[in-house]
Amino acid sequence: MPPIANPYARTAATAAATREKKNGGPQANNMGPQSQRRLSLKEWTHQMQSQSHKKKKKGGQQTLFGDSAFDPIEDCKKCTAKTYGRDLHRAHHPLCSNNRRTKGFSEATLAIERES
Repeated sequence: MPPIANPYARTAATAAATREKKNGGPQANNMGPQSQRRLSLKEWTHQMQSQSHKKKKKGGQQTLFGDSAFDPIEDCKKCTAKTYGRDLHRAHHPLCSNNRRTKGFSEATLAIERES
């Protein structure tokens, strides 16, 4: 009975290419540590440059009409002063959640609650 050829055997050219790829190619034997460091540094620099160009969204949460939502730290003078360690002798903004009278609700919401 004749010997059966192995269908999974690689050709000589494919096996040589695989060996070169494992060893890092023909150039890797001649390349010193400084060259390798320089190449990896160039790749890293390029990667960092590509990430820095991403545009960030300006503004935060928006209302139904496209205005920016109320942010106590930015819009309320009393809360802004408090974050910087100062104290202002005035009331919180009517839309601020720290306001004791309105509790952050709008005038329309307060009117509806009064009716009910």
